[in-house]
Amino acid sequence: MFSTLTLVISVLIAIGVGAAAAWKFAESSQKLELYRSESLQANDHSHYVDVLRRELANHLIRHDSARFLSSYRERHFELNKYKDRPKVALKAELLTLTEKFPLLQDFDIVGVRPHVLYEDAFSWQSLDDILEHYWSICRLKKLYSLLYEHWKYVDVTSTEDLAHCEEYVKRLEDARFAKRLDQAVDTYYRLRETPFDFFENDTVSVSPISHFAELRWGIHFKDTKEYGIRTMYVFDDPDRNPSVHYFRSDHRFENEKSIDTSLKEYV
Repeated sequence: MFSTLTLVISVLIAIGVGAAAAWKFAESSQKLELYRSESLQANDHSHYVDVLRRELANHLIRHDSARFLSSYRERHFELNKYKDRPKVALKAELLTLTEKFPLLQDFDIVGVRPHVLYEDAFSWQSLDDILEHYWSICRLKKLYSLLYEHWKYVDVTSTEDLAHCEEYVKRLEDARFAKRLDQAVDTYYRLRETPFDFFENDTVSVSPISHFAELRWGIHFKDTKEYGIRTMYVFDDPDRNPSVHYFRSDHRFENEKSIDTSLKEYV
């Protein structure tokens, strides 16, 4: 009798322990699934606001790359200091931001049909307003990364990204400068009075530079006080396009600093 009772009790205990373990496992699995779901949701939201700020950044860097870069340098330093602020201050700033933009889609200031040109969509907004809105989105991401578990690996700016932005803006400025050199030479050929003559108007002056093999022009842009040289080598083979090169220079057109024209067709 004692042995039978002991066996029954042992079985009941085993069943109870097994049930408890099963319940704990189910609860743990449910928590893990919830954690994964929240992580995926945070990831989706992060990508959504990244798309929004990419739309803004592309417009800003096209129209005023120098201002965008200057702003990036300033805000990168500013956002880096958020990690040293108390959480109560971060939560207060996030509350202010979310009161202004209750839903993530409220950050979409483009808000047009997919086929509408960005130039048209942004035409009614100033660059200052677009730039400020861009950094509002960045502030949101930074605050989330410091306050919420599932956003902790998200960041907005970085030293590496800033270095890339600086290099890219330089390439954009070089490309725009090369296009201005092209336009100056075109103007020279349209308006010059005699071949190899010096040309000048209110915005630019063009001076032909003697060279044994190339056609060369020294160009001064009066509005930006920049100097450049455009060269062209014409091959004997009529099927080959002329070789054109661009340089930044000094007021005597003695120094030559080659510029990057890889983005020239996009500006």
